[in-house]
Amino acid sequence: MRKSEKGRRGILESQIWYKIIKEFNAFRIKYLLVGASAMAIYGIPRSTLDIDVYIEASSSSLKKLFQVAEKLKLETQQKDILKISHQPDLFSNQWLSFSYKNQNILDVFLADKKEFKRLYKNSKIKKDKTLKVRVASLEDIIEMKKQTARAVDLADIELIKEALRFMKKEKKCRE
Repeated sequence: MRKSEKGRRGILESQIWYKIIKEFNAFRIKYLLVGASAMAIYGIPRSTLDIDVYIEASSSSLKKLFQVAEKLKLETQQKDILKISHQPDLFSNQWLSFSYKNQNILDVFLADKKEFKRLYKNSKIKKDKTLKVRVASLEDIIEMKKQTARAVDLADIELIKEALRFMKKEKKCRE
């Protein structure tokens, strides 16, 4: 590896989002990348400063999430949720926010088991040279964004629909 390649790789690996996904994989947390960061993985241009992730609302997932947070020095004001980790029905369908160096960097949705299973089944694994990431399907991301109905999410829906049309045309051309 040339010096310039090594330096560039080091910069990418030092990114906190990379470290978060790497640790989710290492801790074997079943997760789905959603939102703007997922759109970017699909090649849809959308900038974002944080990562949005769905995990199953279970005791083991919650405990692993906080182990990752501790390892990466992610901070949250919501640690008390661990006191009810044995009762997933009490924390299901909640968002947890984590910051890194005083910047919101990770939002985690604790999805109920049935919903998470459906989303996970529809998801895709995307890979680069050093990392695998599980990403929610574009169709599921559209549905999530419809539910929030914020102006930015409605604009994202149009971007995703355009990307899906393009992917469909591209697929036809290859056939």
